[in-house]
Amino acid sequence: MEIIQNVFNRAENGDRIMISFPEMLSFFTVTKWLNEQFGNPLWILWTDAAVERLNHLGKKLGYPVSGNAVTIGAIKECLFLDVVARYDFYDDVSSLLKSLPVGNVLLISFGVNFLEIFGQGLSKAIEFIIEHENGILCTCTVGEAPDILLPFHDTFIEIKSGEESYLTYKSYVAKLRFSVDGGTIEMSDSFLVSE
Repeated sequence: MEIIQNVFNRAENGDRIMISFPEMLSFFTVTKWLNEQFGNPLWILWTDAAVERLNHLGKKLGYPVSGNAVTIGAIKECLFLDVVARYDFYDDVSSLLKSLPVGNVLLISFGVNFLEIFGQGLSKAIEFIIEHENGILCTCTVGEAPDILLPFHDTFIEIKSGEESYLTYKSYVAKLRFSVDGGTIEMSDSFLVSE
């Protein structure tokens, strides 16, 4: 996880990082590691699907089981996180960001790729990203990352399942892509996760 570690260790206040994951186990592993490095993040949960996924991880794998969350477009109860604010899809996102607890260094935005399932577009998520100024924003998607969100982030890390999985371990490849004069550079490393 060297690439992820380097990106987050160099991130500054106001930076926006997007990570796409192939499935929930890799999402769990990386966000738990981020929690261990930076303390409890402030979770921004888009839709009931995001709340359900975190509830499931908390029950099954024991993380996340503490911390604060803000829900957008969700009525489902967070079993393990303290919901400090609830917003509807139609609320003013800029006022949401001004009201967030400023003590959090890391904000993990999860569930933007579930918005279309609930009949919503990505405009509110883009507005949220544009209005973000404090803390390090990490937008996490499980499955395909919406291409429309990429230009609004400073860094994009794509996690893919590796080819060398074992009976009790899965391997992953973290690919960091960034633009330089006239082209794109891609760096990658791999890591193992016990199942």
